[in-house]
Amino acid sequence: MAEADRALSAAAVVDAFERSADAIGARIRATGFRGAATFYVWHDPQAGQLRCSTGSVAADALPFRATHGVCDDLGPVVEAFLADRAPG
Repeated sequence: MAEADRALSAAAVVDAFERSADAIGARIRATGFRGAATFYVWHDPQAGQLRCSTGSVAADALPFRATHGVCDDLGPVVEAFLADRAPG
C-alpha cells in the first residue's frame, strides 16, 4: 500500500472525533446526567499523540495546569498533529 493511501486527512480525523463526541454525549444523556460534560482533544507534541478525554466539568474547568487554549475548531489541532514529522 502506498504511503498516500495510509495517510489520514485532517477532515477524516476530525470527523471521527466528532462522531465519538456525539456518541459519548448520547450515552451520558441516556444515563440521566444533567451536569456539565466536556469531550476534549489535544495534541501532545512531546508524546507525538492526539489525546482525548471526557470530563464531568465545563470547558473552562478542564484539568490542564499548563497554558492552553479552548477552541471550537478541531481542524488546526489535528493538522498540527499530522504535520509533526518528528514527534517526541
